[in-house]
Amino acid sequence: MRWAWVALFLLLAAGAVVTNMNSRRILVLHEGTADSASTNAFGRGVGAVLGQLSRLKLRHQYLAFDSSVCQRVLAQMQAFDPHAVIAEGAGARQCLDSQPRQASPVVAMPDTPAQVVDQGRHVAAWGKVLSDLAQPGQRLLVLYGSDPEGLLEYQLMTDAARVAGLHLQPLAENTVLEPSMLERSVRQLGADLVFVGRTLGRGRDSVGGLPQASWLRALRLATPQPILASRLESLELGADMVLLQAPEQRGEMLAQMALAGRGTALPSPTPPYEMAVGLQRDFVARQRDALPSFYVLSARLAGFLSGP
Repeated sequence: MRWAWVALFLLLAAGAVVTNMNSRRILVLHEGTADSASTNAFGRGVGAVLGQLSRLKLRHQYLAFDSSVCQRVLAQMQAFDPHAVIAEGAGARQCLDSQPRQASPVVAMPDTPAQVVDQGRHVAAWGKVLSDLAQPGQRLLVLYGSDPEGLLEYQLMTDAARVAGLHLQPLAENTVLEPSMLERSVRQLGADLVFVGRTLGRGRDSVGGLPQASWLRALRLATPQPILASRLESLELGADMVLLQAPEQRGEMLAQMALAGRGTALPSPTPPYEMAVGLQRDFVARQRDALPSFYVLSARLAGFLSGP
């Protein structure tokens, strides 16, 4: 009987080894925090594609916008030995790129749309928002990053401002980096709307796990006008409204790319580009008569309605 038990144990152990060898391991590395609305929505998108696969092991790790934890996360990733890594956000991509040798394929896509058709939808969505919040001839102040993605986002906002008939006033990154200079410049320009690009000062300012913290707070003190952004985290720091590609759609697309081993190649055909809106509750109250109810309903359904 004892040998029967030994044989059964060996059989189970062998079965576990075979199962582990046949299973795939995918790691999702988030640049943000585990409790953020954006990260949770992205995770739901990943889970919708990967969560039902019985032989797939899925693990999430979070950088919390803190580059100092990157090396610890990479060590944990090496122990997990994933077949693929899904990178959510530029911070996650930068952390993974810091490895001297990437053992696992990285699946990623830029936050600002790279496809021409997606750029057209992006511009149309922002053009609609600007038209709903401002009158033709009013001024839009744009604070943008100087990196390639930031410059692309600036160009798309230029096109959106043209759609809405607004005069665009750019403010270069080196002006924004000093909060006191930012406040002075914003007050002098007196814009009717302000837009904050997602790559502005990337990696230079993260307070309490939030990027662009001091600049957004300084900006909020400098102007009572609506502040628009393309990061959901910006709502916690003074932005009034956020518009971005729907995080759930990004999660689904990257999960499909990971399963297919596409790396950075988008699924074909590419699904229609979906935008999501986030709002501050006090902004909704202030803009009660001017803000179409569609925005409020969309933000509430997505869980992107912020504030008390």
